[in-house]
Amino acid sequence: MKKILIISVVLLIALWALMFFVFKTGEVAYIMLAAAAVIILFLYSLRRVLT
Repeated sequence: MKKILIISVVLLIALWALMFFVFKTGEVAYIMLAAAAVIILFLYSLRRVLT
C-alpha cells in the first residue's frame, strides 16, 4: 500500500510539472494527450499490482 501511495504522489508531482510547462509554452493539446497516456498506464499498472 505504501508503494502505491508513493507512486501516486510522484505521478501527481509530474502532472503538476507538466501543467506548469504547458501554461508556459501553450502546447496544451500535446500535454493533455501525454497526461491521458500516463493516467491510463498508471491505472493499468495499479490493476496489475492489486490483482
